[in-house]
Amino acid sequence: MNINDENKIAKLNPFEISEKMKEEVKKSKHRLYDAGRGNPNWVNTQARKAFALLLEFSCKASGVVPSKSTLRSLPINEGIAERLEEYLHKKDKSSAQFLLAMLEFVRNQEWNVDEFVSELVHGILGDNYPSPPRVLKHTEKVLNLYFEDILYKNKGLKDSSKIFPTEGGTAAIVYLFQSLKENFLIKNGDKIAMNTPIFTPYRDIPGINDYELVEMDIQSNEKDGWEMPLSALEKLKNPDIKVFFLVNPSNPGAVALSKELLDKLEEVVKENPELMIVSDDVYATFVEDFESVYSRLPYNTIMVYSFSKLYGATGWRIGDIIMNEDNIFDKKIATLPDEEVEALNKRYGKITSDVPSLAFIDRIVADSRSIGLSHTAGLSTPAQMMQMLFSFVHLLDNNDTYSKECTDLVKLRARIFYKELGLEMPDNILSTNYYGLVNIHELAEKIYGVPFSDFLWNNFPDIDFLLRLSRQFGVLLLDGLGFGTDRGEMRISFSNLFTSDYPEVAKGILSVMDAYHKEFLRRQ
Repeated sequence: MNINDENKIAKLNPFEISEKMKEEVKKSKHRLYDAGRGNPNWVNTQARKAFALLLEFSCKASGVVPSKSTLRSLPINEGIAERLEEYLHKKDKSSAQFLLAMLEFVRNQEWNVDEFVSELVHGILGDNYPSPPRVLKHTEKVLNLYFEDILYKNKGLKDSSKIFPTEGGTAAIVYLFQSLKENFLIKNGDKIAMNTPIFTPYRDIPGINDYELVEMDIQSNEKDGWEMPLSALEKLKNPDIKVFFLVNPSNPGAVALSKELLDKLEEVVKENPELMIVSDDVYATFVEDFESVYSRLPYNTIMVYSFSKLYGATGWRIGDIIMNEDNIFDKKIATLPDEEVEALNKRYGKITSDVPSLAFIDRIVADSRSIGLSHTAGLSTPAQMMQMLFSFVHLLDNNDTYSKECTDLVKLRARIFYKELGLEMPDNILSTNYYGLVNIHELAEKIYGVPFSDFLWNNFPDIDFLLRLSRQFGVLLLDGLGFGTDRGEMRISFSNLFTSDYPEVAKGILSVMDAYHKEFLRRQ
């Protein structure tokens, strides 16, 4: 596709447009400032070093067999915790101390430490299929303790929450919506409410042929600081709306639901008690004292989480589906009409003789491998161990130092960017500061006045601004329109570049604006 054909380019989603612009930057001599994507430019090294040390131990713990190659037998489980501790005490490394503290934590939980270490060792070696397929035993326990702190907010949900680790948050959403359809919980023509602006690929779910759902936006906007208005939630009282799908904290608005909104949502569910809620909470850790929808409404809510943003682990593809043992999804399945029950008995009858007792979350697991291959379902065991180790970074630090450092970093970058741009930084305690939205038409009015802003609006599509920015300065932003914002909003990520790069991004924006203004003056 010709990059100069702006009309064709504008029809692509923001991420595809970004890739096209990236190709243009590569052809130029400019340095690339990819400020559009949300991939963090940091990593957590503590968990990764612990992983490496555990992998080294696991290989050494493998038995020696007569072999001319690197063939070894599997480690023996009996006494393996003691052998690991002996190994770690010989290592003068921070990762060894981290793992020793982890073992002490496990003992304090009164878990079988040999069983725990065996799961670690065999999990890291990846020497067997995930068993149980949904999640390994101790992995689920650790994840629930982690989520109890950051998502459940110590409301006792760790003992009643079931977890399905997946290949990232996006896989979790794909699996979830597939199973909602397969189990007749959503049907063609059903209404789904979606808080926009929202992560672009999610906006496509209602329109694709697999679902044919009717999108009903519950719109938040810039003048409200991207917080959803309380009145918008009134729409959810309509029983025709089957699912409310939201990202909390939002993307790209980057704000969490307030206490007042959560209170309102509880009120709504009392009037529409069969409302199913799907909440993507990947940015939860970037908001202090975050409170999830799941912590308020565990019966109605399925929550999705990913370790990718906080721990710099997008390449690991590790996320989770979380739901309560007692939930509306299982209840609705139990009350399906006979013909649909018969269809589900046929679908899942190949893996269980008691289909009615098969929980919805276990149906998601089976559906993720098209039923017939469900015995090979489950996230890879090394990836599950990585989730566990990331969780321990939080669980072993009473001050939550790492999370606070990440939160402070994106906030600093945002502050520097807005100052360089000459704008006040949005001040909202509910903001993640992971993303920002800049309205180029409001910026034009602030700098050069209303006539110029009108000129820009009437003569140039927003894609033209983005293309000039990339071609002339190597700066990539994402068009907010594709996320469901009003025209003119550009999404910037405060995670993807070095702190010193954000003044350059702001200067690029101001330079493009100045070039437009010169054109405006020439036409007067």
